[in-house]
Amino acid sequence: MREKISALVDGELSGSDLNAALTLLHSPGEFATLDAYHRIRHLLRAGTSEPMMTDDFAARLRERLCNG
Repeated sequence: MREKISALVDGELSGSDLNAALTLLHSPGEFATLDAYHRIRHLLRAGTSEPMMTDDFAARLRERLCNG
């Protein structure tokens, strides 16, 4: 499961794999994993020219998942 979430954060999923990962995020524990991976990715990419996600990314994603 965590491999799918990691791949989701890295933008490596599409199709049914993407849908499966998004379904996992309905679990609070897995959503916390997404948030942790997002923060780690953010820290690792600091100082690069790649655009960074905002700090409220996980909260906004959870809201969109819960509200459809």
